[in-house]
Amino acid sequence: MLLRLAALLTHQWRPLLRFAQVNQGAMDGVPAGTQMQARMLGMMSLLADPDGPPTEQFQAWLAVISLLIGTMPFIVPSLGDQERTDDISLAVAKKLLG
Repeated sequence: MLLRLAALLTHQWRPLLRFAQVNQGAMDGVPAGTQMQARMLGMMSLLADPDGPPTEQFQAWLAVISLLIGTMPFIVPSLGDQERTDDISLAVAKKLLG
């Protein structure tokens, strides 16, 4: 699941996520923004047992957030090119999930 999400964020979803990041204020309260938020939360919940310890659930969320941060070159410009940043964010996400 994590590898599939990383692949989508690296290629197909990257433009959409950048648009959402830049236009976050405009997306608040509109159906598309609400739907996108619900789907992201749903994806995060697939990585951890909902009945498991809260720390494991939080680690799953952090794993997805790691992948998302990797798509934002303006947040982590010192990591090098985008491919290297993608690799680093995936490595961190995997480490968080054990």
